[in-house]
Amino acid sequence: MTDGTDGGTGANGPPPAWLPLASDETVQWRGSPRIQTVIRSLVVGLAFVLVGLGALWYAATQVGSVVLVALSVLAVLTGVVMPIWTLIRVRHTEYVVTDSHLYRKNGVLGQRVTTVGHETVQNVAYARGITGTLFDYGTVAFDTAGGSGTELAFSNVDDPSVVQQLVESQRTRYGGGDEFGGVTETGGDGARPGTAEQWAAVREEVVALRRAVERRRS
Repeated sequence: MTDGTDGGTGANGPPPAWLPLASDETVQWRGSPRIQTVIRSLVVGLAFVLVGLGALWYAATQVGSVVLVALSVLAVLTGVVMPIWTLIRVRHTEYVVTDSHLYRKNGVLGQRVTTVGHETVQNVAYARGITGTLFDYGTVAFDTAGGSGTELAFSNVDDPSVVQQLVESQRTRYGGGDEFGGVTETGGDGARPGTAEQWAAVREEVVALRRAVERRRS
């Protein structure tokens, strides 16, 4: 687990002020999006600035219209504001995993906290792009019982596999959860029929069927 202020941190230190922890709830992991995610917006913003400056130069040397000048200035301003706004959004986004819940806090002008209990998590998966594979960061997505696909995601965090394993271990404490958010029932002798792999395959089939039905309805 990576220490630092970006991407992922340990559970050391006091919990953030926005986190509504219960008295018996402890923080297992804290993180935020990597600051490097701003680079994409910076590149796109630079392209807007170059296009805008080129259009302004054309308008100044040729017979340019007022509309062209206005669009050029707008392109330059957009290129400047885009990476700044992305940086602010990254700085205002935090993720927390406790022994009972997942939390995501985001919002610049306002604050929004999304909470998911471990007992409702049906599936945990992470994905990494090309740069994420090179620098070991990615997005961890959580599917919840009764939801339509991914209900919560931790975007662009360091060591996404570590976060996935941590949440999977917490799900195990709660019995893994069934399709209705409860604990999977066992047989009369206390043993669950079938293997863990078979139950995982059944769960994946149920989730896929549910998504197919929801897509047809929409």
